[in-house]
Amino acid sequence: MRNRLLPVLPTLLLALAASTGAAQTALQLRWELVGDSIANDRGASRAAFTLTNRDTKALAPTGWAIYYSALHGAGPGTVGGGFTIEDVIADLHRLVPAAGFAGLAPGASIRIPYLTDLLLNASFLPRGPYIVFDASKDVGVPLKDYVAVPFERRAVTPEKQFALDSVIRAIPASELPLVFPTAVEVTQGTRALHLTAMPSVEAPEALKNEAAFAAEYLRPYVGTTRKGGVPPLRLDVGPVAGQPSLEAYTLAVDPVQGIRIVGASPSGVFYGLQSLRSLLPTAGPTPRPGLVVPAIRMVDAPRFGYRGFMLDVARNFHPKPVVLRTLDLLARYKLNVFHLHLTDDEGWRIELPSLPELTALGARRGHTLDSGTHLPPAFGSGPDVDRPWGSGFYSRADYVDILRYAAARHIEVIPEIEMPGHARAAIKSMEAIQQYRLNDPDDRSVYTSAQGYHDNVMNPALESTYRFIERVVGELVALHREAGVPLRHIHMGGDEVPAGVWEGSPAVQAYLKAHSLTSVDDLWFVFYGRVEQILKTQDLLPSGWEEIAVRKTHRAGQPTNIPNPDFAARGWRAYVWNNVPGGGAEDLAYRLANGGYDVVLSPVSNLYFDLAWNQNTATSRSTPPCLSARTGSPTMVGPTSWGCRATCGRRRSVPRGGSSTCCSRSYSASPSGRGRQTRTGPGSATPQGPTPSTARAGPAS
Repeated sequence: MRNRLLPVLPTLLLALAASTGAAQTALQLRWELVGDSIANDRGASRAAFTLTNRDTKALAPTGWAIYYSALHGAGPGTVGGGFTIEDVIADLHRLVPAAGFAGLAPGASIRIPYLTDLLLNASFLPRGPYIVFDASKDVGVPLKDYVAVPFERRAVTPEKQFALDSVIRAIPASELPLVFPTAVEVTQGTRALHLTAMPSVEAPEALKNEAAFAAEYLRPYVGTTRKGGVPPLRLDVGPVAGQPSLEAYTLAVDPVQGIRIVGASPSGVFYGLQSLRSLLPTAGPTPRPGLVVPAIRMVDAPRFGYRGFMLDVARNFHPKPVVLRTLDLLARYKLNVFHLHLTDDEGWRIELPSLPELTALGARRGHTLDSGTHLPPAFGSGPDVDRPWGSGFYSRADYVDILRYAAARHIEVIPEIEMPGHARAAIKSMEAIQQYRLNDPDDRSVYTSAQGYHDNVMNPALESTYRFIERVVGELVALHREAGVPLRHIHMGGDEVPAGVWEGSPAVQAYLKAHSLTSVDDLWFVFYGRVEQILKTQDLLPSGWEEIAVRKTHRAGQPTNIPNPDFAARGWRAYVWNNVPGGGAEDLAYRLANGGYDVVLSPVSNLYFDLAWNQNTATSRSTPPCLSARTGSPTMVGPTSWGCRATCGRRRSVPRGGSSTCCSRSYSASPSGRGRQTRTGPGSATPQGPTPSTARAGPAS
């Protein structure tokens, strides 16, 4: 009899745990900002949770905890109501009943106040709460009845806002540029071209792709029917006078001769088509009876050879259709680089068949005790595994489709594989595979990354680390080859490796001794020297965040970064992000360019779209890209010709040995459009849903 009952016990226990969890979804949780406490230069915010028991049974005084995501935890000793708030990992925290909590009767509520770092707006609020019971610690149950109460924070008085608004002049439609970004040279005619049917598209075989786009763009206006007497649309490749760029073009619209676009290359023709689209009215659901295009002659070319946009899909995953839609928008504005941030601490998003563990573990998030089968929740993704935003990856076929879709629109896809920091997803995925293990199991180093991780840095003393990098790079090269889009550049991360790493690793200490090195800081140059050799076998050069190009030193007793001469003049590309005013690196981009590095400007202070921002309310959903968060004054002097914006275009007129280009960075946001930045921020003030992605201090990575 005893033996017959034993197999049933696990089922009974699971059923009990499930019923307990289901009952506790009757808990209601509210969060609110109470006020601010200015006790020091940084200040703090007074916040409070209110927990209400909507169940018919009492909530026990112990044996459970509520987990939630928020950038900031609670100040030590500031939590009231008989609770504590513990930091779990990164932005994951838990609310735990302590000795002062006696339980919660049916219908009763308890308020739990606490102090936290200053909360500026909707991006900073707690999200994704769920409850875990000690009787079933590996099961998290979402608290669906949760609301973060919106709050208003007045950074500008009504009087000052009125004064700011008073100087704004509504620009008449007649003064707006016909094409955005503004063309180099525009001559408007006095007449117009009238199209009553689809014109014939005349193009050589080399422009077959562009001819197809031309027909696609005109179809919503004139349908597919062709008839005689309609002037043609001619596409050609040829020189553009006075413009050396291969992306230059001329566009001519003539009432009699029709439309002609001549590009210095197929990409120039494609950009001419985008300018033609700007001249067309808004398309309706059905073809119009005819189309009127103003007569015009235009000469155009980009100011920047690199015009980029970065999308972070590691923090919050976005499926292929969203990426394709993003590529369409980039093409519309003549951006030519799509920097795809595929990996980070919170996710690995690209399928590599030879390393299936990377997506089996690293592409999935949910409640976990040890990250043994998946990663923990982040940015409000919640306890359930395989939910959207927290979990997901691009299959080989997805990635090949993305590459081909981008290439057709003359956009280069640059994949980013974060290393040696920001690598927790890869590290945890590879822990059981000795051949590609990325961490030393005996490492006792103590460190905390900018995002709150203590185990997210690859070990540069392990040969298995370089075998892993070599395998990943080789697979990416093969994927690009399969797509017919050769890999030209790959971004190898390099940012935010925290102090304290590697010091407690026996493997590192043995390496230092064997190679007569005196400091773990020397391993930085060892690591990227090996990375360079791996990339060289694939005819690739390293690209990475600014940290790959600098060396730490001291000047006037203060720590500072200088261009690293060891890696200069090798064709390395450095993406400069940390230009926060007062930080001492405001001119780093210029110093690196003058030191021999190719430089991409991606400044946190102007081009990061990762936080909700509005001067007066926390419920805004986006940051106007052309406004200064500090003053609200324009930083874009006007739609400059093919430049991300004016702040991105200023550099020394003749940098020695290097060049500056520009890009913006978008940290994958949830469906409502929220984004997030770390060291200072995220969340949202609406019920349930994923928190936006995070990145680095000041921004992300």
